[in-house]
Amino acid sequence: MRDNNTPTIKVENLILEILKEEWNNGNKQILTIKLIKLLYLTEYEYYKLKRQRLTNLRWIFYKYGPFAFELKRIRHNILQLEEEEKVLNSGRVIKLLGVSWDMNFVQERFVENIEVVAITKRLTHQWKDSNKNELLNFVYHHTEPMMVANRGEVLDFSVIAEPQLLLHTKISEEKVRELRKHFKYGKSQELRKPLYPLPELSEEWKKKLRKAFEALEIEDTVILPKHL
Repeated sequence: MRDNNTPTIKVENLILEILKEEWNNGNKQILTIKLIKLLYLTEYEYYKLKRQRLTNLRWIFYKYGPFAFELKRIRHNILQLEEEEKVLNSGRVIKLLGVSWDMNFVQERFVENIEVVAITKRLTHQWKDSNKNELLNFVYHHTEPMMVANRGEVLDFSVIAEPQLLLHTKISEEKVRELRKHFKYGKSQELRKPLYPLPELSEEWKKKLRKAFEALEIEDTVILPKHL
């Protein structure tokens, strides 16, 4: 089954909406890797809700999870972004993206679709205090397109599970009391387990992951408000 690739929104506007919500949550800077993963999760949540694609980005399983090469070009289409370079103590050079906005930026609405706005608000609030390792871990192990893909493959959004619909049926008060007691004393432990439990990693893989995350600390770029 192929997903609907008809774009619903301009990626540039979606990026600005996410940056605005990050600012409103108190994050005046954002790692590029976090921005990319929030873009992916917005697409993921929108597809789960509407069963169609939000943008025309071609997401693939790249080095550190989902990535779209079009983002390199799209970045230059956003007039509010300015690029600069910073030399680290190690001698490595990283690129920084500055945002040239005024204080009216946080009051702008870059996305008119209220469902998309609600998704960006929820995601940015959910991950505002999380580190990138937690975000990457979630994207890798809890989103179906990444879970079934091999490195280098295009991600298939059609594998995303549909939300379970709740059936509104009459239920006796006695049954309600029974269910409350059932959950109160923890007799339904299976329901408390994560939907996709993480596999146990070998020491060798743990070392590889540590090295990968160390590399991220050097290679990440940061979006900084220019007027601060």
